[in-house]
Amino acid sequence: MVRFADDAVLCFQSREEAQQVLEELGKRMTEYGLKLHPEKTKLVDFRPPERGQSKGHGSLNFLGFCFYWARTRQGRAIVKLKTAKDRLTRKIKETGEWLRDNRHEPVPEQHAQLSAKIRGHLQYYGVSFNSRSLGNFVWEVTRRWRRWLARRGGKTYWSWERMKSFLVTYPLPIPRIVHRLFA
Repeated sequence: MVRFADDAVLCFQSREEAQQVLEELGKRMTEYGLKLHPEKTKLVDFRPPERGQSKGHGSLNFLGFCFYWARTRQGRAIVKLKTAKDRLTRKIKETGEWLRDNRHEPVPEQHAQLSAKIRGHLQYYGVSFNSRSLGNFVWEVTRRWRRWLARRGGKTYWSWERMKSFLVTYPLPIPRIVHRLFA
């Protein structure tokens, strides 16, 4: 059992055990006037890949991460993590809305707050195997910042060359792995 606050993942050797515990857990929760979240509560067949396969069975989302099976370069089965698709999409959208709402602020203030938002995301999601999602996040935020900078009055066009020189003066945090899960 892995638990954080009111979220938990229970792992079982057999499907029958898992179904039995799920039924009992539902009954026990109703005794206390509680119920399991129907969308979040489910059985997932989460097994490592068979020989010759690159991917395993199923994946699960927990605390904003998607856990999935894959193989290492040496051929060993391993559980990998990446940012859950819905969380990544939501965070990009929220950041874009923040940029829209704050486009009138002075650029140094925008840069400071935007950098803090990006650093926070990178600190939480900066785990082994998640570099692609981190890079996508920073790229999408950069695209949105360019769009809203171009709409700060006047009919100026912000080419990517102009944005690159702008990012020299106001650099955004570089995506990197902060938490190494495996030595």
